[in-house]
Amino acid sequence: MSKQNKSAIILLKSRSYRANVKEAFHLFASNMKSFFLSLFPFPFFAGLVVAMLSVITRNVSNWLFWLSLCVAWIILVYLIAVFRQAFVYMLTDFGELQTIKKISWRKPEWKIFRQALPTFYLLMIQSAIFFLLVWRGILLWSISPFCLIPVALIVVFLLVPFNLSIDSLQLDGIKFLQSVKNGFTYLRYFASTLTVIFLAFLFILLVSAVCVLPVFILNQAISASDMAVFYGDPTDLPDSIYIIHFFLCVVLFTVITFSLTFWFLTQYFHYFSLLKKEEERNKEIAKQKLTRQTYRTYISSIREE
Repeated sequence: MSKQNKSAIILLKSRSYRANVKEAFHLFASNMKSFFLSLFPFPFFAGLVVAMLSVITRNVSNWLFWLSLCVAWIILVYLIAVFRQAFVYMLTDFGELQTIKKISWRKPEWKIFRQALPTFYLLMIQSAIFFLLVWRGILLWSISPFCLIPVALIVVFLLVPFNLSIDSLQLDGIKFLQSVKNGFTYLRYFASTLTVIFLAFLFILLVSAVCVLPVFILNQAISASDMAVFYGDPTDLPDSIYIIHFFLCVVLFTVITFSLTFWFLTQYFHYFSLLKKEEERNKEIAKQKLTRQTYRTYISSIREE
């Protein structure tokens, strides 16, 4: 376990979205080594899947391309579910003891793979809904680009309850259907939740842009070489370029997947902040009910007199 050096972080505390992102970034930066060593297998295998997908789909028919893409997506979604479950396991005692558990893969925590299944199912349902919405948007594009606006708004709207439902499922240990219900119940915190998601997305997008650029340039070089060979010109690329491309994909997509840890952390602090706000809100509602009840009792007693 690694102990935090700074002052204790009160987990169940009402925070602004800025405070949540600040706490998440500090914890991510100060414990990056611990997170990486403990969670490394999942980003690595995700990078390996993407690299293998780039090799398999290089020269295949359309149906085989889509089949490979679907299989790879299912594997990636499960890896992300397990990745996040392992992250939750690492922070099990953080609220009380301010410690982060380290996972030793010499003795794997096999229960993490089983506990991640409900999250995997939820992510698959959510990704299927998003896929259908995006597909519908592509079909509407032929009619008018403005038809994409309602589809985009629906996608943005669903980001909030979908993220909160996963948080509820994993961080609170709530059952599957109840977690989905909680995701839509907490829509009163829509603006702050969407802002936290957006800021985490910007961070991941920045990391992705930096990492994808070398792969994109290399892909362009390989495509140009393949085109030259097709027209009868000898290629000037060595055979080792494909091996370099494969390992570059593995390394860079491992980094991209690991950057999701920042998204997990922002959601972690934000969700417990929402729980505290809900607690304060319920207390205020109970107080108002008690005040109204006391007032009614007082009025009744006066009328009786």
